[in-house]
Amino acid sequence: MKHIHLKSCESTQNELSNRFSNDHILISTENQTSGRGRGTNKWDVFSGSLCFSFSIKASQIKTLSSLEVGVLVCDFFKQNFNKAIQLKWPNDLIYKNKKVGGILINTLSNNWLNVGIGINLSKSQEEFFGDYKVKAITLFTSKNINKQSIAFKIYHYILDNRLASSSIHKRWNLLCAHIDKRVEIYDTNIHQEGVFLGINDDGSAQIQTKQSIINIYSGSLNFF
Repeated sequence: MKHIHLKSCESTQNELSNRFSNDHILISTENQTSGRGRGTNKWDVFSGSLCFSFSIKASQIKTLSSLEVGVLVCDFFKQNFNKAIQLKWPNDLIYKNKKVGGILINTLSNNWLNVGIGINLSKSQEEFFGDYKVKAITLFTSKNINKQSIAFKIYHYILDNRLASSSIHKRWNLLCAHIDKRVEIYDTNIHQEGVFLGINDDGSAQIQTKQSIINIYSGSLNFF
Protein backbone atom coordinates (compact mmCIF):
# COMPACT_ATOMS: atom_id res chain seq x y z
CA MET A 1 0.00 0.00 0.00
CA LYS A 2 1.31 3.43 -0.99
CA HIS A 3 0.55 6.51 1.13
CA ILE A 4 1.23 9.99 -0.26
CA HIS A 5 0.64 12.91 2.09
CA LEU A 6 0.58 16.33 0.45
CA LYS A 7 0.99 19.76 2.00
CA SER A 8 -1.76 21.07 -0.27
CA CYS A 9 -3.74 19.97 -3.33
CA GLU A 10 -6.89 20.89 -5.20
CA SER A 11 -8.55 17.50 -4.79
CA THR A 12 -7.29 14.25 -3.27
CA GLN A 13 -9.60 12.34 -5.62
CA ASN A 14 -8.01 13.98 -8.65
CA GLU A 15 -4.53 13.27 -7.26
CA LEU A 16 -5.45 9.63 -6.74
CA SER A 17 -6.86 9.27 -10.25
CA ASN A 18 -3.62 10.65 -11.70
CA ARG A 19 -1.41 8.33 -9.62
CA PHE A 20 -3.49 5.12 -9.60
CA SER A 21 -1.93 1.95 -11.04
CA ASN A 22 -4.27 -0.92 -10.10
CA ASP A 23 -3.13 -1.11 -6.50
CA HIS A 24 -3.95 0.23 -3.05
CA ILE A 25 -3.02 3.88 -2.71
CA LEU A 26 -3.95 6.55 -0.16
CA ILE A 27 -3.74 10.29 -0.81
CA SER A 28 -4.10 12.60 2.18
CA THR A 29 -3.43 16.31 2.54
CA GLU A 30 -3.06 19.09 5.05
CA ASN A 31 -5.14 21.42 2.87
CA GLN A 32 -7.59 20.65 0.07
CA THR A 33 -8.47 23.76 -1.93
CA SER A 34 -11.21 22.53 -4.30
CA GLY A 35 -12.95 19.61 -2.66
CA ARG A 36 -16.14 18.28 -4.18
CA GLY A 37 -19.41 17.10 -2.74
CA ARG A 38 -22.28 15.20 -4.30
CA GLY A 39 -23.27 16.47 -7.75
CA THR A 40 -22.14 20.08 -8.17
CA ASN A 41 -21.79 20.70 -4.44
CA LYS A 42 -18.48 21.88 -3.01
CA TRP A 43 -16.91 20.76 0.26
CA ASP A 44 -16.09 23.54 2.72
CA VAL A 45 -12.57 23.16 4.09
CA PHE A 46 -11.33 24.38 7.47
CA SER A 47 -7.97 24.26 9.20
CA GLY A 48 -9.08 21.08 10.96
CA SER A 49 -10.70 19.37 7.96
CA LEU A 50 -9.54 15.84 7.20
CA CYS A 51 -9.56 15.22 3.44
CA PHE A 52 -8.27 12.01 1.90
CA SER A 53 -8.95 9.56 -0.91
CA PHE A 54 -8.05 5.94 -1.44
CA SER A 55 -8.44 3.10 -3.89
CA ILE A 56 -10.47 0.07 -2.92
CA LYS A 57 -12.14 -2.88 -4.60
CA ALA A 58 -15.91 -2.48 -4.89
CA SER A 59 -18.24 -4.36 -2.57
CA GLN A 60 -19.69 -7.61 -3.92
CA ILE A 61 -22.81 -5.57 -4.69
CA LYS A 62 -21.22 -2.43 -6.13
CA THR A 63 -24.07 -0.10 -5.15
CA LEU A 64 -23.33 -0.91 -1.49
CA SER A 65 -19.72 0.32 -1.64
CA SER A 66 -20.24 3.83 -0.23
CA LEU A 67 -22.61 2.44 2.41
CA GLU A 68 -20.01 -0.13 3.49
CA VAL A 69 -17.36 2.58 3.80
CA GLY A 70 -19.77 4.69 5.87
CA VAL A 71 -20.40 1.85 8.32
CA LEU A 72 -16.67 1.18 8.71
CA VAL A 73 -15.86 4.88 9.28
CA CYS A 74 -18.49 4.93 12.05
CA ASP A 75 -16.99 1.79 13.56
CA PHE A 76 -13.50 3.30 13.48
CA PHE A 77 -14.43 6.46 15.36
CA LYS A 78 -16.52 4.56 17.88
CA GLN A 79 -13.74 2.10 18.66
CA ASN A 80 -10.86 4.60 18.67
CA PHE A 81 -12.43 7.83 19.96
CA ASN A 82 -15.81 6.76 21.42
CA LYS A 83 -17.57 9.08 18.96
CA ALA A 84 -21.04 7.93 17.92
CA ILE A 85 -21.23 8.93 14.24
CA GLN A 86 -24.41 8.04 12.36
CA LEU A 87 -25.28 7.85 8.67
CA LYS A 88 -27.57 9.82 6.37
CA TRP A 89 -28.59 8.31 3.04
CA PRO A 90 -26.88 8.11 0.69
CA ASN A 91 -23.39 9.25 1.75
CA ASP A 92 -23.29 11.68 4.70
CA LEU A 93 -21.75 11.28 8.14
CA ILE A 94 -23.88 12.67 10.98
CA TYR A 95 -22.84 13.61 14.52
CA LYS A 96 -25.34 14.92 17.08
CA ASN A 97 -27.89 15.33 14.25
CA LYS A 98 -25.54 17.57 12.25
CA LYS A 99 -23.32 16.85 9.27
CA VAL A 100 -19.72 16.07 10.20
CA GLY A 101 -18.54 14.61 6.91
CA GLY A 102 -19.29 12.90 3.64
CA ILE A 103 -18.20 10.16 1.28
CA LEU A 104 -17.85 10.48 -2.49
CA ILE A 105 -17.08 7.50 -4.74
CA ASN A 106 -16.04 7.36 -8.39
CA THR A 107 -14.98 4.43 -10.55
CA LEU A 108 -11.26 4.12 -11.35
CA SER A 109 -11.08 1.01 -13.54
CA ASN A 110 -12.66 -2.43 -13.64
CA ASN A 111 -13.60 -3.18 -10.02
CA TRP A 112 -11.49 -0.42 -8.42
CA LEU A 113 -13.12 2.61 -6.80
CA ASN A 114 -11.83 6.05 -5.87
CA VAL A 115 -13.22 6.81 -2.39
CA GLY A 116 -13.02 10.40 -1.17
CA ILE A 117 -13.78 11.20 2.47
CA GLY A 118 -14.07 14.60 4.12
CA ILE A 119 -14.54 14.93 7.89
CA ASN A 120 -14.79 18.08 10.01
CA LEU A 121 -12.38 17.13 12.77
CA SER A 122 -12.12 20.69 14.16
CA LYS A 123 -12.07 24.36 13.19
CA SER A 124 -10.81 27.62 14.63
CA GLN A 125 -13.14 30.12 16.27
CA GLU A 126 -12.65 32.43 13.29
CA GLU A 127 -13.98 29.85 10.82
CA PHE A 128 -17.70 29.51 10.15
CA PHE A 129 -19.93 26.93 8.51
CA GLY A 130 -22.12 27.87 5.57
CA ASP A 131 -25.90 28.01 5.89
CA TYR A 132 -26.97 24.54 4.76
CA LYS A 133 -30.23 22.62 5.10
CA VAL A 134 -28.38 20.12 7.28
CA LYS A 135 -26.32 22.09 9.80
CA ALA A 136 -22.63 21.20 10.14
CA ILE A 137 -20.53 20.33 13.18
CA THR A 138 -16.98 19.30 14.08
CA LEU A 139 -16.05 16.05 15.76
CA PHE A 140 -13.45 17.48 18.16
CA THR A 141 -12.65 20.83 19.74
CA SER A 142 -8.87 20.37 19.63
CA LYS A 143 -6.90 21.25 16.49
CA ASN A 144 -3.90 19.14 17.44
CA ILE A 145 -4.70 16.20 15.19
CA ASN A 146 -2.22 14.44 12.90
CA LYS A 147 -4.12 14.26 9.61
CA GLN A 148 -1.56 12.01 7.94
CA SER A 149 -1.75 9.48 10.75
CA ILE A 150 -5.52 9.37 11.14
CA ALA A 151 -6.11 9.02 7.37
CA PHE A 152 -3.66 6.10 7.35
CA LYS A 153 -5.40 4.44 10.31
CA ILE A 154 -8.88 4.82 8.81
CA TYR A 155 -7.77 3.35 5.49
CA HIS A 156 -6.12 0.37 7.15
CA TYR A 157 -9.17 -0.18 9.34
CA ILE A 158 -11.41 -0.28 6.26
CA LEU A 159 -9.11 -2.68 4.40
CA ASP A 160 -8.89 -4.98 7.44
CA ASN A 161 -12.62 -5.05 8.20
CA ARG A 162 -14.46 -5.40 4.89
CA LEU A 163 -18.09 -6.44 5.30
CA ALA A 164 -20.03 -9.17 3.54
CA SER A 165 -22.66 -7.68 1.22
CA SER A 166 -25.34 -9.67 3.04
CA SER A 167 -24.67 -7.69 6.24
CA ILE A 168 -24.04 -4.17 4.91
CA HIS A 169 -27.64 -3.00 4.67
CA LYS A 170 -28.45 -4.38 8.14
CA ARG A 171 -25.42 -2.67 9.70
CA TRP A 172 -26.19 0.56 7.85
CA ASN A 173 -29.80 0.62 9.04
CA LEU A 174 -28.64 0.29 12.65
CA LEU A 175 -26.48 3.42 12.21
CA CYS A 176 -29.05 5.47 10.28
CA ALA A 177 -29.79 8.88 11.83
CA HIS A 178 -33.27 9.12 10.29
CA ILE A 179 -34.77 5.63 10.44
CA ASP A 180 -38.58 5.86 10.84
CA LYS A 181 -38.40 9.66 10.46
CA ARG A 182 -40.14 11.86 7.91
CA VAL A 183 -37.81 12.73 5.07
CA GLU A 184 -37.77 14.41 1.70
CA ILE A 185 -35.66 13.12 -1.17
CA TYR A 186 -35.02 15.35 -4.14
CA ASP A 187 -33.01 15.35 -7.32
CA THR A 188 -33.37 16.78 -10.82
CA ASN A 189 -36.56 14.81 -11.54
CA ILE A 190 -37.52 13.69 -8.04
CA HIS A 191 -39.21 15.25 -5.04
CA GLN A 192 -40.65 12.66 -2.71
CA GLU A 193 -41.71 12.88 0.92
CA GLY A 194 -42.46 10.06 3.32
CA VAL A 195 -41.17 8.00 6.22
CA PHE A 196 -37.72 6.46 5.79
CA LEU A 197 -38.02 2.73 6.50
CA GLY A 198 -34.37 1.86 5.82
CA ILE A 199 -32.28 0.72 2.87
CA ASN A 200 -32.77 -2.41 0.83
CA ASP A 201 -30.08 -4.99 0.16
CA ASP A 202 -29.05 -3.05 -2.98
CA GLY A 203 -28.67 0.25 -1.11
CA SER A 204 -31.86 1.88 -2.37
CA ALA A 205 -33.98 3.89 0.08
CA GLN A 206 -37.31 2.45 1.13
CA ILE A 207 -39.90 5.19 1.68
CA GLN A 208 -43.43 4.89 3.06
CA THR A 209 -45.59 7.45 1.29
CA LYS A 210 -49.28 8.08 1.87
CA GLN A 211 -50.08 5.76 -1.02
CA SER A 212 -47.47 2.96 -0.89
CA ILE A 213 -43.91 1.88 -0.15
CA ILE A 214 -41.50 2.96 -2.87
CA ASN A 215 -37.77 2.48 -3.54
CA ILE A 216 -35.54 5.41 -4.52
CA TYR A 217 -32.08 4.82 -5.95
CA SER A 218 -30.50 8.28 -5.96
CA GLY A 219 -31.04 11.78 -4.67
CA SER A 220 -30.34 14.11 -1.76
CA LEU A 221 -32.15 13.61 1.55
CA ASN A 222 -33.30 15.91 4.34
CA PHE A 223 -34.90 14.63 7.51
CA PHE A 224 -37.12 16.32 10.08
